[in-house]
Amino acid sequence: MSDHGSLLIRGASWLDTATGESTRADLKIADGVLQPADGDADHTVDASGLTAMFGLWDCHAHSGGMMYDPVAAGYFE
Repeated sequence: MSDHGSLLIRGASWLDTATGESTRADLKIADGVLQPADGDADHTVDASGLTAMFGLWDCHAHSGGMMYDPVAAGYFE
């Protein structure tokens, strides 16, 4: 269980990746899980005009890994 309690995000636009449709919705996160947005929560955010996006992660790579890359070195000069 989270020490931060539940979070209610009101009025966010979000993309349903299952249908490809964008919709406005209230979203509730409790115990680290997206749940039906019924009732109140410990914390509320007004997200009107904003977009909620789930499942993002940083998937970038560095060319050459830990070795010196003379092509990439010119980028920083």
